[in-house]
Amino acid sequence: MDLSGLLSLKKVEGNIEIFENQVSNLSFLSNLENVSKDYLSIYNVTHIHDNPNLKRLGWESIKKMVSKFDIHTVSIHDNHPEFCLTTRELQTFAENDVYVYNLEAKLCADLERKDGEKTCNFVDLLSLDLNCQHLIGEIKVNNKNEDYAWKLENVTNIYGSIVVEYTEKLIDLNFLRNLRAVANLHFGENFVKFLFKKKEFPDGSPLIQIKFNRMLQTVTLPKMKVPPFPKSKSWVIEINGNSMEIFKYLKDCLLFQRQTKSSVKYNGKSCKKLPVAPGKQPVKDTDYEDEYEVEPSGNLSDSVSLMISLLIILIVF
Repeated sequence: MDLSGLLSLKKVEGNIEIFENQVSNLSFLSNLENVSKDYLSIYNVTHIHDNPNLKRLGWESIKKMVSKFDIHTVSIHDNHPEFCLTTRELQTFAENDVYVYNLEAKLCADLERKDGEKTCNFVDLLSLDLNCQHLIGEIKVNNKNEDYAWKLENVTNIYGSIVVEYTEKLIDLNFLRNLRAVANLHFGENFVKFLFKKKEFPDGSPLIQIKFNRMLQTVTLPKMKVPPFPKSKSWVIEINGNSMEIFKYLKDCLLFQRQTKSSVKYNGKSCKKLPVAPGKQPVKDTDYEDEYEVEPSGNLSDSVSLMISLLIILIVF
């Protein structure tokens, strides 16, 4: 089937489902830039499944997958065993804060990006290329390498995790001032189980951990406007056991939480366990997000149920 006519498609208003076809990639949608909801739907759903030869999406051009007040759910499963996402595609999912129902994929091995931004596999801070904007791996900053933490200043996206622990000199996280998102595909099948056990988050350490640092005084991530991806136990930003008092009062913690749109686990507790500043009125719960230790909302499961009622279905034979 000739699908070249779809190459001119830049926007889809509605849901997408692609299944039971023999293509190896979806490059016929390679110029798609925006997937948004139609006027009759609350949620967007992208469902790509049961394509035995599908190894790539080929969706390097997508920038926006949800409107401001909408929820976009992604489910990709039962395709070729070697199916992978590029860093650009994973970046799009993370920065659009999509919900994941199922995502059977690994990160593609090639590092080249069409936008020219440099991607690197993380080995150590000492050898890190200063031009790296996208970093793949488990990054650890500690007392053995903290003198080279400044090399992370140009990093905008991490595909793995970032842990800052046991440092002796660092007083802030200024070296992460350009970080926009942290994403990880290694969350396994526990995420699907989470959907049906409302009081249990999947196992796994938070993707962002700031802990047991001797001189650290402030924690800020000014460019980060989305939580760690995907939303699971890993979306919590853990700040624990630092010698200095990072958040003294409730509002300080909630402001950071609101800015990153993430739940914060501060010294083993939620922000709400901190005291209200003297002379200040208690912060209303509706003013800030504070999801740690709180039962997940019904939005995620609701979006899953809507997958059976797709309004626009793209079927490729």
